[in-house]
Formats: sequence, C-alpha cells, structure tokens
Amino acid sequence: MKQDENQSKEELSLENNESIGLEELELINDITEELPPEKKDQINQLLVSQSYSGPLPPPIHIKGYNNEIPNGGERLMRMVEKEAEQSIEERKHRMNMEAKIITNRIRQTYLGYTLAFLLAIVIIGASVLLALQGFNIPAAVLTGAFALAAIFITRKNTTSKKSEEKSQ
Repeated sequence: MKQDENQSKEELSLENNESIGLEELELINDITEELPPEKKDQINQLLVSQSYSGPLPPPIHIKGYNNEIPNGGERLMRMVEKEAEQSIEERKHRMNMEAKIITNRIRQTYLGYTLAFLLAIVIIGASVLLALQGFNIPAAVLTGAFALAAIFITRKNTTSKKSEEKSQ
C-alpha cells in the first residue's frame, strides 16, 4: 500500500509545468479509489492547484475546447489574436495622445514666454516715454510693478520645478 501511495505521488509530481491529460486523470481516479478520504483530498488539492498565466490556456485545455465546442480552440486563438491587436492599437493611440499633449504644452510655454517678453518691452517702453515726458512717479510705479511681477513669476516657476523634482 505504501509503495502504491509513493507511486501515485510520483505520478502526480509534474515536471516543467506539464498538464495532466484525461487519460492521466482516469488513472489517478483508479489509483485514489483505494486510498483513505484524507489522502484523496490531498491528491485532489494537488490536481486543482494547477494554474497558468497569459492570454492562452495550456494546449491540453485548448484540445478540451475543441472536444466540447466545434472549432473551439481555433475560435479561442482568433479571440486572443484580436485582443492582442486591440491592445497594440490602444497603446499606439495612447502614445499618440501623450505626444500631442507634450507638443501642446511646449507650444503653450513658448507662447507664454513670447507674450511675456512682448509685454515687458511694452511696459519698459511706456515707462521710458512717461519718464521722458516728465511723469517720473507713474514711470517709477509702472517699472516697480513690472519688476514685482517678474520676481513673482520667476519665483513661482522655480518653486514648481523644485516640487516636480521632489515628486520624481
């Protein structure tokens, strides 16, 4: 009896993650009929714990689909191929959208720099014109407001860059 039990354990130990076929299952059922219920439970747990990962089941299961459903294995393969194609298309679309977002952010940044430069030129020009016409106080106020705005903007950009570096 001990030798039969050891032999059944050897048959159950699968190497290289091989699948158990229907014939092997029938053989295991014949062997386990003579065993006590707790040993049967242990063997059943070993059999049930078979698993796989990936888009396809093991080939023995695909054969089972073919036996149960006409062209079941072929239909399963077509379904997996279709899902893989859709996944590739989704990744391409996502990458395209990310590239567009990055391009738009770069454009917005350059537009912001250009408009800020033009505004600075206008404010400095207006301050010079006001000072030349004798309006020194409004020219000084305009220049001071411009300087405060420039300091605020550069400080904000420096702070946001530091926070981005910390988050990465």
